[in-house]
Amino acid sequence: MRFFGREVNVLLNTSAAATLPPTIFVEERATNKVVALDSVTQVRGPFSILNSHNFSADGHTRVMLFTSNLRLSQPDAAILSVRANGILLTVESVGTMSGVQGLDASYIVVRLPDGLPSGSLPLAVTLHGVPSATHLSSKSRHRDALHKKLNQAMFLSPR
Repeated sequence: MRFFGREVNVLLNTSAAATLPPTIFVEERATNKVVALDSVTQVRGPFSILNSHNFSADGHTRVMLFTSNLRLSQPDAAILSVRANGILLTVESVGTMSGVQGLDASYIVVRLPDGLPSGSLPLAVTLHGVPSATHLSSKSRHRDALHKKLNQAMFLSPR
């Protein structure tokens, strides 16, 4: 390559950039309860596997989870996976949250499968092979912006 009339060698870095682990948002005043809403009714859990209030023919509940920005606009099982109690959940939708200045977050809509145990289950989001941290983040700047977004949309009652 010529640069200002001189021949120079250019070394290109073709290795993939390191992927940071996704951060799963947790509820205010909680360290292990994720922010999750029924994708149709916008109500917090607990969730049942089957639900008559949905838009699907199969009757299964879809749950919306909130994470750090995954920079995805469509689900791809080769890139993104979600597991509850080790059970793979079908990711039906993923996208970037918008509408609140400073909020850099994504939503993930998953289908609850038959056979999923009841109770509080460990959740893991894996992006490009990198799993979410073993502890769920409650960083106030993310949490506060997300709660503001949800309150603005009347998903949660204002505090």
